Amino acid sequence: MEAALVLPLFLFFFLNLGSVIELLRLHANLETALQSAGRNVALYGAMATDPFLEMGRTGHASPGGITPEEEEESAGEAPLLGEIGDLAVTGLYVRQSLISELGADYLDTAPILGGAGGLSFLESEVVGSGDLVDLVVTWQTKAPFPGPFFSFRMSSRYYAHLWNGYEVKGEQTDLQQERIVYITADSEVYHVTTACTHLKLTVRVIGAGELESARNAEGARYYPCEFCTGGEMPEDVYVAREGRRFHYSGTCKGLTRSYTPVPLSEVEDSHRPCSRCGK
Repeated sequence: MEAALVLPLFLFFFLNLGSVIELLRLHANLETALQSAGRNVALYGAMATDPFLEMGRTGHASPGGITPEEEEESAGEAPLLGEIGDLAVTGLYVRQSLISELGADYLDTAPILGGAGGLSFLESEVVGSGDLVDLVVTWQTKAPFPGPFFSFRMSSRYYAHLWNGYEVKGEQTDLQQERIVYITADSEVYHVTTACTHLKLTVRVIGAGELESARNAEGARYYPCEFCTGGEMPEDVYVAREGRRFHYSGTCKGLTRSYTPVPLSEVEDSHRPCSRCGK
């Protein structure tokens, strides 16, 4: 008698536990898909509401807009572009994004009353006050078996500002990025690029017998390095195309260049431009 009473309750408990786990998994999947769709809405909304700002597929802003090739490639990616404030259009776009990311079969078999068609966006607000995007998707849960108390409302939300940057406060409203240059220790010059041959040496190995005829990029001969050329000369030595010394060791500090990036304003009075990259 006791088993007949307890067993149905036991099965009922585990059926509902599995249903709760599936609801949690569904909620997490919808949150992830909604975040992805919401980021696109925020991006396309900025493009639609700012007449100056257009963006290519790379996401870089430029006042000149996108190329015809980029425009053709991105056609259809943003059906809400130009109608970003229309909740019906945006809701349709987000719904299709969720279906595309999660799959129609998954949503139709998930514990959502009405499947993919049961997702509602009526509580959403697109481009509200302060250029905010508030996407809310709600749905009614579907019970694993009939019953009067097993269906309830759930929701997921994406809340963000349109991707349209921010205004710099103060007298200087135009953001100007100061130029960065590169200096080495005990040097009196600055370099405008790390690819400068003064910083990026081209090292090669030559036989010691070739030193007499070897010349660097400027046509000058090589002299012993003051750091590593003590003792007997090895069979092979190291020289840099841009240097003026030969080295016994390939790891000699005379073959490496450590540099520090600094703002140009800090060194333009104390350093001169590099003769190679600063012209």
